[in-house]
Amino acid sequence: MVNIAEKVIFIMGGTSSGIGEETTKKLAQERAKLIIVARCEDCLKNLFLFVVNTKR
Repeated sequence: MVNIAEKVIFIMGGTSSGIGEETTKKLAQERAKLIIVARCEDCLKNLFLFVVNTKR
């Protein structure tokens, strides 16, 4: 598997639910630097909090 730690990854659309959400979480756990976009502001905030807490 490719080491994605510290790589910048841009995910647009679908990041707030389903496969997109799980992919975003997995990438956060692998220490990727993420740029995420979602239509649902509350969902995006929750995902942001997950990502920030994962990075600690």
